[in-house]
Amino acid sequence: ATQAIAQAGSTFKVFALIAALEKGYSLSTVWDGRSPQTFRTTSGNYKVSNYGNSNFGPVSLYRATASSINTVYVKVGTKIGSESVAARRAGIPDSVQVLATPSVVLGVSSPRVIDIASAFATFAAGGIYAKPHLVKRVIDGDGKLLYEFEPKSKRVFSEKVMADLSYALSGVVRNGTASSVLAGFPRPIAGKTGTSQDNASAWFTGYSPDLATSVAFF
Repeated sequence: ATQAIAQAGSTFKVFALIAALEKGYSLSTVWDGRSPQTFRTTSGNYKVSNYGNSNFGPVSLYRATASSINTVYVKVGTKIGSESVAARRAGIPDSVQVLATPSVVLGVSSPRVIDIASAFATFAAGGIYAKPHLVKRVIDGDGKLLYEFEPKSKRVFSEKVMADLSYALSGVVRNGTASSVLAGFPRPIAGKTGTSQDNASAWFTGYSPDLATSVAFF
């Protein structure tokens, strides 16, 4: 969880969603969910298909998030600008390469599991980032405190944007790609699935108000 890396897949769509919400796009805006679609980029044409080449037609951004629609999210990325994707502020460290290309929203970056869990903990905290740590305190054999971690946190996203994000990601669990999770976890949760090319990696990352967890197979 702290060392191995794997492509994040559609988990990275959340960072594009945050940027879109910050730029004034609402969850009810309608997008083209057809598959495949070809997008013009500075480096040429970029052909994108949905998982299983599923066709969705016109869909809201809320529905595109619940169903993890690739063609919608690449379009969102081109609208907001790839450099606007909010991965760094959420907690993805500089050691993880985040390319300013349309494919960034589909999760070509390869973070550690703890990086994704940390980013989603920012969402659980209503937009407040805190650096993750493993050791809370160290006490010697005589009970003397040798070390205690001092948490440092800062607000990186507005509460309004986080409220909209959590509503969208709760739809992933209620009636989207992670609906099977709901039966096994009887608490209000939000989250996002992520699958990379050819199922080389598969993720589910979710959170409740006081817990964020990321699970990856790769």
